[in-house]
Amino acid sequence: VSTATRAATATSAATTTNGAGNGATTLTASGSVTSSSSIWWGEEDLSLAIQKPLTALRIVVTVQKVPGINYAGEYTNFSGGIMTMDHADTDTTVVYTYTLNPGQTISPGTGYVIGAQHGGNGTDHSTTGDTYTVNATANGTTTTLAGHF
Repeated sequence: VSTATRAATATSAATTTNGAGNGATTLTASGSVTSSSSIWWGEEDLSLAIQKPLTALRIVVTVQKVPGINYAGEYTNFSGGIMTMDHADTDTTVVYTYTLNPGQTISPGTGYVIGAQHGGNGTDHSTTGDTYTVNATANGTTTTLAGHF
């Protein structure tokens, strides 16, 4: 991972699954690589600004594997117990999944962060193929954001 912090390019498309949807923004997402990342360890963060209470949220971060890349951890700063985190480590990717638990609601606010951490073996890891997808539901309307690090 390059030691420079890189902002992700985000694209978004809102889709209405239940209700009229008024075009108002539900949330925004911005991806970055932490400045402490190196060729031995890396962290890709997704920062969220939430404008409406969320009743469903699923975030998937996919890190492309090169030799030596492996799962090293994941975290979120959402209130304790409201999110379930999981990962799948395959031959080609490490996939990190963050899901809002049933019956939970996330209040509007800024400063929400999820972190996807991976180990390295001394080889540079380009993050251009690393992606994120966010599916969020507020007031019956589902918004999908996608981007890369």
